[in-house]
Amino acid sequence: PVVMVSDDNYISQTRVTIWTMRKNTNKEIFMDISILCSEQLEERSRKRLVELESVWPNLKINFYEVDCRIFADAKPAERIPIASFYRLIIPEVLKEDKKCLFLDGDLIVNTDLQNLYMQDIEDVYVAGIRDGDFLFSPETAINHFNTYGFQSFSTYVNAGVMVFNLDKMRRDHVQRQLLDCMRMYYP
Repeated sequence: PVVMVSDDNYISQTRVTIWTMRKNTNKEIFMDISILCSEQLEERSRKRLVELESVWPNLKINFYEVDCRIFADAKPAERIPIASFYRLIIPEVLKEDKKCLFLDGDLIVNTDLQNLYMQDIEDVYVAGIRDGDFLFSPETAINHFNTYGFQSFSTYVNAGVMVFNLDKMRRDHVQRQLLDCMRMYYP
């Protein structure tokens, strides 16, 4: 299972991400992609994504319309829209899955995602990839870490490429904690 977030402004980018992930992941692997969106996502946008099912084998695209009232108290930052908070409800959306991949819709996937999905994450809530921006801009990283009190570069990840341990998140009620935290302002 793969989860993504999209809106009408991001359909082309999301198509590219889906295309490249399907192209570079073993074709025998079934990819079940859930798109978290608002109910306002236009039908033509949905069709542009679903038509990829006829191009690629073993691909299914589903839409999950998010109840936006859940995010009424969220405090989005300048470059972070409310839709970015949708990932906080993934444990509720994928009730039957033990884990899933979360991918932003603006990626070029140039590797087999099965390798990432198969990582052992039994003891953690989320596994991620280190944020490359900080590797290329140490001054920005140090300023960011000092501002927000992060202790280590090794635990700061790119929020656009993650593996969620849904079982552990549900068991420990992490979703509720995350939803409570979204009321804070995180630029």
